[in-house]
Amino acid sequence: MIPDSGQHGILHGHDDDQIHVEWIVDMENRNETLGGYFDAANITFNENQIWEYQNGTRCEWSDNPWKLSVLVNGVENTEYRNYILNENDTVEIKFQ
Repeated sequence: MIPDSGQHGILHGHDDDQIHVEWIVDMENRNETLGGYFDAANITFNENQIWEYQNGTRCEWSDNPWKLSVLVNGVENTEYRNYILNENDTVEIKFQ
């Protein structure tokens, strides 16, 4: 679940499975990014870390180091923080 960002401006969450982008008038010049949501929610997010989990972290039930990856509409995306969100995107953030 996407946590409530606590800030209900243009980019926010409501404890559901969606990042909400509201009040966009200029579609050509918008810049609501995935990183912007995490900033609004006060969650560390970059290509090496989400929350307190960093690349290389090992979970107690695994001997393998885990790695963060982002898929947008089923395709791996390496833009992480800079990805501009589009209506009906499916963003999957994996740490495994």
